[in-house]
Amino acid sequence: MRRMTLLTLASAAAAALALGPGAAAAQGYPGGGMGGMGGMGRRGFGGNRGGQRHQMSEDDTQKRFEDMAALKPALKDIKLENAQKDTLDKLEKAFRPQLGDYGRALWTLMQDGSADPDSVKSLRTGARQLRDQEFGDARALLTPDQQPKFDANVQKIHDEDEKRDQQMRSRMGGGNGP
Repeated sequence: MRRMTLLTLASAAAAALALGPGAAAAQGYPGGGMGGMGGMGRRGFGGNRGGQRHQMSEDDTQKRFEDMAALKPALKDIKLENAQKDTLDKLEKAFRPQLGDYGRALWTLMQDGSADPDSVKSLRTGARQLRDQEFGDARALLTPDQQPKFDANVQKIHDEDEKRDQQMRSRMGGGNGP
């Protein structure tokens, strides 16, 4: 029972990675139009206590990680030139499948029952580092006047990540879990 609870929480932690950027991706920045979370709620996260569990598909897990590539939250309130939009769109599209690989890896880990909190944390950390690399590449495409707002937006994203991490640690008993 304890192992199943840890697996459920690990799945929720991984899915929480994509919550913030995924919702913004639904609104589509440049070329986004990803469809967003579509009201997934707790389905796929082992919710619905006492009832039937809904498992996320490999495609759903992959998509949630791909949604991390959305640059719209980092570019909020920044006026972009068309050339910048086109280049940022290409950048986002280049990172999307790479982040999806983390989702597929997590899904595979969850399927074979070998998912432990450290493995899930490692996948989450890797995905965030890749997203930060994308942010760095995007920042380099901005003018010096645009960069402070971008930096503030990225800091807000990092703060939201940390808040989700704290909430997850709290639900898991305050340990060093995901």
